[in-house]
Amino acid sequence: MKKIQVQMQDVCHAALKDYANAWGMTMSEVMYEATRCFMHKHSENCGYINSLFTFRRIKADKRLTKECYGQSCFACEHVVACKTGRYTGHWEMSEKVAAFINLQD
Repeated sequence: MKKIQVQMQDVCHAALKDYANAWGMTMSEVMYEATRCFMHKHSENCGYINSLFTFRRIKADKRLTKECYGQSCFACEHVVACKTGRYTGHWEMSEKVAAFINLQD
């Protein structure tokens, strides 16, 4: 794997760190997943990006056709099975995340 360096304002860096911690991920994992999702979604409606994917032999993410694909995956009970194409259902909040949310408010 290649590494990249990203510059951002201090407040954005702090928010990214908190965001990553909220999901039990590293900042690199969040940036990777977000960028990957952005590019895959863009490939659906931009011929140029789609041709780049074809040239690089990048297969479409198995979740691409799902309405919930994106940041919702971080809180989904089925994220692993969905990534591999074994889950075709809809988004369902993971028990781990649900424990921190008070739905009574």
